[in-house]
Parts: sequence; C-alpha cells; structure tokens
Amino acid sequence: MKKKDDVAWPSAEVYVSRAGGPADAPESKPYLRLRRRLLKSRDAQRMLLHGQIGSGKSMELHQLTLDPEIRTAYEVVSISLADRLNLAAEVNVRLVLLALAQELARTLVEDHGQKVGRLGWAADDEKILAEWLRVLTGGTGLSAPDKVIADDWLLKLSAGLLEKTIQVRSDDSVRQALTTSEAFAPSKVRDLVHALLVRLHRMAERSVLLVVDDGDKIGDDEAARDVFVRNLHLLLGLPCSSVLTVPFWLHFDPDYKAAARNVHRVTLNNVKVISRDNPDQLADPGRQFFQALYDRLAERALIEPTALELAARTSGGVPREFIRLLAAGFDLADERGATVLDQGTLRAALALVRREMLGFTQDQQVREALGRIHRTRRLSGLADWKLLNALLVVEYTNDEPWYDAHPLLLKDAEAWAGEADG
Repeated sequence: MKKKDDVAWPSAEVYVSRAGGPADAPESKPYLRLRRRLLKSRDAQRMLLHGQIGSGKSMELHQLTLDPEIRTAYEVVSISLADRLNLAAEVNVRLVLLALAQELARTLVEDHGQKVGRLGWAADDEKILAEWLRVLTGGTGLSAPDKVIADDWLLKLSAGLLEKTIQVRSDDSVRQALTTSEAFAPSKVRDLVHALLVRLHRMAERSVLLVVDDGDKIGDDEAARDVFVRNLHLLLGLPCSSVLTVPFWLHFDPDYKAAARNVHRVTLNNVKVISRDNPDQLADPGRQFFQALYDRLAERALIEPTALELAARTSGGVPREFIRLLAAGFDLADERGATVLDQGTLRAALALVRREMLGFTQDQQVREALGRIHRTRRLSGLADWKLLNALLVVEYTNDEPWYDAHPLLLKDAEAWAGEADG
C-alpha cells in the first residue's frame, strides 16, 4: 500500500477551508476573520484564537502567515511554543516572553542584519540591551552599544538568548533558577521583548504581526493561568499586532474571560459531522471537508468510501483526530498486506485505538464524568474542561455547541451513565 509522500503539518498544501456555519458566512471562518481585521484597521490588533486541540488552529494561522497581503502589510514573526519550550514541564510567562525575545533577536539578525548598524538605539533601549547582555554573558563588563558595534551586540544577544532557551527546554535546574531569578522577572523580559519589537518595526519599516501558536498545548491549569490570566496583559501590551492561541478549556473560565474582556476572541469550531437527532449519519459539511482533506493526503483509490466516512464521523469533527484514525487504519492494512483500506480493517484499527484510550479512563471520577456528559451533553467545571482538552470529550457545533464522549468511547460512556443511574 503506497500513500502520498508525507506532508509537513501544518502546510499550505493540506489546508482546507471549512463551512462557516448555517449560512456559510465568510466572516465566521477564522483565517478570513483574522485577515480581515488585520487589514482593515490602522491600529494594532490583539486577538486570541480558541479551539479544541487538533481542530486546525495551526493550519488557520499558517494560512494567515502565508497570505500575500498580510506579508505585504506586516513584518510577520511566527513562533511555535511547542518548538521552543518543554510544555510538559513547568511553564510560565517568563519562559514564553524569553522565547519571543529569542525569535525576535534571530529575525533581526538573519532578516535585517544589514540594516542594524545604520540606526542607533534609543537611550532607554541601549540600557535594556546592555543589562541583558550582562545577564546572558554572566556579568561580563560591556559598554553601551553604538552605531559601530550595534551589529555585534545584536549577534551576542541573539546567541545568548538561543543558548538560554535551549537550556531552559532541557535542564530542569536552569528552568527553576530562571523562574525565581529577579534578573528574569516578567517585567524585565517584557522590556526586552518591547525593545526588540520597536527595533524590528524600525528595521522592517512596517508594523509587526506576532503569531504565537501552541499556547493551547500548555496543559497544566496553573501554568495556563499564569500566562493567559494573571499575565495576559504583558503579552497583549506589546507594541505590535498579535494572534495568540489559548488553551481551549480557558474559554469557559470566568477569570480568563475577565482578563480578556477587551480583546477580540475568535473560536475555531470543530467541523460539523453529526446532528443531535441523527448521530449515525455523516453530515454534508463533514463529508465535504474530510473528503477534501483526505485528497490532499492520500490517493482516493486507497480507501473505500464507507471507510472514509467512518473515519470522518468517528473523528468527532477534529481534523487531527481524523488523520490519526486514518493512520491507524493504513498501518493495520499494511500489516495485513491489503491494497485498500476497507471499513472492516478500519473498524479493527479503531478498536485498537479505543483500547489505548481506555487506559485514560481507569479513574472512577473520569468514568462518571464521561457518563454524565454523555447523558446531559453539557460540561460542568474544570474537571470536565480538562477532559475536553485531553480529547476524551469532543465539542459538536451545529447552531450551538454541545458535548459528548469521544465517539470511540460512546458505548463505554453509555454503560458508565447507566451505572450512575443505577
């Protein structure tokens, strides 16, 4: 069995536009909403992007950063927190700001290095830069930068920030020391990011658009609140337009809503695959979207139509889950020496995936919660929100959102709901 060549994810080649809603309004499509707001307003725009993990936020942002009009209007700086930080370890706003500073310094050196020496630094920014060079070089005495050595200073700063972010990602002791060090206080790292953004604006001679992806993958609730509740103002107060992805469960949190009350929030809904009154039938929007997505990943001749529809319906409307389930099916078909993925083989593969998922339901509270959510179609607090974040629960969106256990766990959820009723 031969699939198409592997395609990097996210990639413009696999982007599929989805239906915007009942009226398919263009404004309801996140990429177009973000684009329109950025191009229509003269003021800096700060936007927060929500969506269940795997719903396609990275694809929408990737499409945004590739848009010719956006790239003409903005100096685009895009960063994935998952590539810079160990999101499974302790994460806080200091580390996020440090990662932003490192990417901005790299952009200045690599994309605008030939211009750096032509313009002097503002006095306040010289002071900030000198202090950070001392911090990053272990207290070495350095004089303030001038027009002659500005390039050298920026190279040293970029190298120092790169070394520090690598250490933070891989060394727990460095990460802990940085978290408590006054030299890396959030306000001080923010000042560095601010100075670099101002410098980049001058070098690029246009506004800066900062796109920060994978913030939604910060799984620890305390870490997420540190970045997106208590210190959200530090990120939104930077002198640039920005789009940040936020953990989906915070979408329900009243403290987060208060912190983000004056910020434009955009939600990327899962693809509509079923309706409440007909859960066994694949809805047309889901059929069209997932067929188009599949065609960008593999040849249609490699899969039976009924298997493709089963994968789409079982995905819960989550594009990355659709791909995961198909990958499991193709792997099993390869093991069996099949030339086509049929429905029977896919069902066998889905049973293996379900068995893995059951390992995460060996807590009585988790089973009770999944049963209750299946029965009520509603969420009721942080514990339920985290199940949504772990994709044990999916959000369905027709005219309004509703929730259920992951499709592979539905029969189990029905049994758990019956145990609670009994």
